[in-house]
Amino acid sequence: MTAETFMEKIGLSGSARKEILRQDTDRTETEAWEKMYRTDEEGFWRKLRGEEHPRRLALTLFVAFAMSAHEEYRKRGIEDQIYFDSFRDIAIWNRECKRKYGEEGLTEAEWISSSVKLRLFRLGRLQFEPGALEKEYRWSGGILPAGTPVLHVHIPAEEPLAEEACRDSLRRAAEFWKNTKRIYICESWLLSPHLKDILKENSNILRFQELFEVVETDENSRQAEERVFGEFLTDKGRYPEETSLQRSMKAYLLNHNRVGSGTGVRVEEEGN
Repeated sequence: MTAETFMEKIGLSGSARKEILRQDTDRTETEAWEKMYRTDEEGFWRKLRGEEHPRRLALTLFVAFAMSAHEEYRKRGIEDQIYFDSFRDIAIWNRECKRKYGEEGLTEAEWISSSVKLRLFRLGRLQFEPGALEKEYRWSGGILPAGTPVLHVHIPAEEPLAEEACRDSLRRAAEFWKNTKRIYICESWLLSPHLKDILKENSNILRFQELFEVVETDENSRQAEERVFGEFLTDKGRYPEETSLQRSMKAYLLNHNRVGSGTGVRVEEEGN
């Protein structure tokens, strides 16, 4: 598989592709970076941060690292569609880099690293990451002790959060891991109970909330502002009003309210 094919499959913009091909990083140098990434990750991140153009270099390197991971995906019997979907985050965070910094590059390279290491997979609309609970949670079905194996659910940006698409992702996750008992946990502004005061009843976000039982909230989280407006501003009156969600949330915030975030759990038995 060529770099051009990979970049096209993950939806990387034409300008980003040209930037990567223009750099034409020496293969020996790339291999040295990858060796450090595999053997001394702390040193790798430290060295990368010290580069003159770290975001630009990160884009080139993680396209290369993602391509190197392809063989391991195949060895584990993971279909190519899941492989390419999982690395679509490179394109998403490249667009965010262009918006925020005005350059082709990659923000959140540490996030992409999880897919390189086959820890984070996109299955349809949602992403899933196996892990364990760091603390105890109480829900209507009892107690989930710290250490309980779970699938962390993440929500990629830039697509509608349609309920059926999310349910399909959950079904695909059940098939992918073939667990007899599946416990999902999601920490997100999208699970904030305050969104019921902001959104209409038929909102996709409120329907998404119905997939989980919210067991904890964080009133101080400002993740919603970062995701909806693209940044935090001290003067909330300066937030844009380009979408209905921005307009509604801005009005809510200007009324001295907080959106916060929520942690939700979903427990499925085999056959559900």
